Amino acid sequence: MKSSRKRCPHGCVKKRQSSKKTTKKSSRKRKKSSRKKRPRVYKLKPTEIDNLKKGQRRLTKIFKFFDKVCRENGIKYWLNGGTLIGAVRHKGWIPHDADIDVSMTNRDFKKLQKVMYKTKLPNGMWFQDEKTDPYYEEARNPDIWAKLRDLNLAYVDEKDHSIHNGIQLDIFVFTKRGNKLLVEQGAAPDIFDMKYSDVFPLKELKFQGFPVYVQKNYKAFLKRVYGAEVPPELP
Repeated sequence: MKSSRKRCPHGCVKKRQSSKKTTKKSSRKRKKSSRKKRPRVYKLKPTEIDNLKKGQRRLTKIFKFFDKVCRENGIKYWLNGGTLIGAVRHKGWIPHDADIDVSMTNRDFKKLQKVMYKTKLPNGMWFQDEKTDPYYEEARNPDIWAKLRDLNLAYVDEKDHSIHNGIQLDIFVFTKRGNKLLVEQGAAPDIFDMKYSDVFPLKELKFQGFPVYVQKNYKAFLKRVYGAEVPPELP
């Protein structure tokens, strides 16, 4: 029997909303422990490390394609998140990172959409936004307006299957108003309103051997968000 649920072009299934039962909170007060909990550090297994490296190699190709499209069409972007840290500290990937994070203005994003809609993407690559995926708008992070995804590699720890979960290049979008770059919500700790003059004109750093754009005051940005111009590595 065929399902009546709608699917996106790449097999995403819209999940039904489930009613959650509410439970009463216990009136008992737990004694606060004086011990400080040590942060749990998960050590990857050899097979997981191999899969991570495979994903990073594929995402590097996706990033190169994205950078090429942007440069050929006069579209400006800059790095943020772990991708920016990686470019500064490693000139490439942070050992544990598994996606690419870039930002751009809403004007450049509109230009990017027009280009992506008419461009034949490399095999296994998909530009995902509210137009190409009917369920993206509902499930997306408010500040990530689109993603460039791989159709053959996915995140094994991703629980939400209402939209496609291929490994991704996230595109955060800022709205320019005067000398301000404003975000819709600021759902990530390194995504917040900024001065346009702190970002432009852009600078360049290397990432896995090719030049990429970073904001003008990237060192001050890293110090504000992570406490250091070159954030230390995780244990």
